Amino acid sequence: MTIQKLSHAKDGERQSMQRVLLLTATAEASDPRDRIFALGSMSSGTLAEALLPRYDLPVSQIFLRATRYMISYDKHILVLHMAGIGWTRSHKDLPSWVPDYSLPRYDQKVKGENFILGRLAERRPTLYAAGSNYTSDEPAKVVTWSWAPQFLSLHGVVVDKVRRVYRGPPLTGSIWNIISAGTYIERKEILSWYNNTKKLIYGSQSSDFPYLNGKDRDASCLLDAFRQTLVAGNDCDRFTGLAGRSPHGYFDAFSSFLLHTVSSRDDDPRLNLLNDEQLKEARSYIRALEQVSDWSTFCTSQGYIGRGPPLLQEGDYICIFQGGRTPFVIRAGSFEGFGLFRLYRLVGECYVQGLMSKKARLMNPWRWGPIVLH
Repeated sequence: MTIQKLSHAKDGERQSMQRVLLLTATAEASDPRDRIFALGSMSSGTLAEALLPRYDLPVSQIFLRATRYMISYDKHILVLHMAGIGWTRSHKDLPSWVPDYSLPRYDQKVKGENFILGRLAERRPTLYAAGSNYTSDEPAKVVTWSWAPQFLSLHGVVVDKVRRVYRGPPLTGSIWNIISAGTYIERKEILSWYNNTKKLIYGSQSSDFPYLNGKDRDASCLLDAFRQTLVAGNDCDRFTGLAGRSPHGYFDAFSSFLLHTVSSRDDDPRLNLLNDEQLKEARSYIRALEQVSDWSTFCTSQGYIGRGPPLLQEGDYICIFQGGRTPFVIRAGSFEGFGLFRLYRLVGECYVQGLMSKKARLMNPWRWGPIVLH
């Protein structure tokens, strides 16, 4: 939905402020506070004092006040998909759960995007319902404190711990341009990242199977996990309109294209290595991959694999929040400063193969409780 459509929508057709911010994540403003003030008037719900224009207040305070209001008013946590210290942030004084609305979320150079999973869930709700319902966002259990506005308590559960992390490939441009027209060294770096990521699933030795959450660890299961994890579950069909294609066809075309171009010299016509249909499939998979190109790849202590924010670290935790569309990564702090609660910092949304559906909510049901973010 475009900003023009939002501004002309009737009251009954208007969407919540959180959804509007998510759908317009790539929009920019000369004054970052205007994103809050302008979009607030296009959203549903009664505007509170926190969303009214206050140019006398600093940017960080506006972002904090607006985010607290939206989460408390809506009882939904869509806006958390835009937050986290795992992304680059210009306002360092923001609590980790408050998004930095001043930053564009699309990197034109490498064609990568941040917090894309929340928006993908709009199109594929059955595949992104880790802590919510398939058809709608389940209300979250939210607690805020007026005397401690930097804290946010959400009902959730820690399900796993990040054991190993691989960073995204070093990019000087889009993945498509590097593979199809880059230097041999640049293409070699993409292949090295591809192989290192593959080791998280297949293991470096025949007896080492890091990926353990599938019942059958045969070749087809591992390949499917690898294929889906690389693109964070993204749907390749929507990039080329090649309806009815096998999901494996896109991945096979991409793999063949990558392996052949790396073995070629710089002056070889590498685009002719595939026929037209295979080339379309390879490009479609690469476009899906480019949306999470700088995301980290990780495996967990229990053998799950996934993609997460670029600044993800080993030792971070994977958690499920009630009402969240995806798992989230959090970083543990100390027990000091807020009663008996351990404090966490939100790192960001993540894709975890096998934990994206509603069954994730059934894990450790006796351990659900308040998770306090700051």
